[in-house]
Amino acid sequence: MREISEAMMEHVETDEASAAQTQRIQALFSTNMSIYKLKFTMNFMINLMIQLGYVGIFVLGGYYVVTGKTEIGTVVAFLSGLSKLTDPWSALVDWYRDLKATQVKYALIRDASKVAVGPSQIVVVPPDVKSALAT
Repeated sequence: MREISEAMMEHVETDEASAAQTQRIQALFSTNMSIYKLKFTMNFMINLMIQLGYVGIFVLGGYYVVTGKTEIGTVVAFLSGLSKLTDPWSALVDWYRDLKATQVKYALIRDASKVAVGPSQIVVVPPDVKSALAT
């Protein structure tokens, strides 16, 4: 996919512009790949922890039922409770994942706009002016 994106930039005449565009495309590709790696790693870890919870309930609950320390209803109640915990946890992780992906994308846009505008045209607001504007 990266090679296709780079091939689209063949119409650029100068080598310097082509190299800059290739570097931007590579940065975007690397960022997207790191987001996907983080996403799938987090999905794997969440699924692993959920499944280990079920295994733990079955093993420990089965042992307690066999030894007569508890009843099967208690094990079913724990299984029901674990399923109630996974829904909010997944929603929280999805929200955090979207937050981080958005932060990375806006940082790329911010950096690209600084390059497009040029460092001499960027306006820096002093902290005292920022505080006066905020009130």
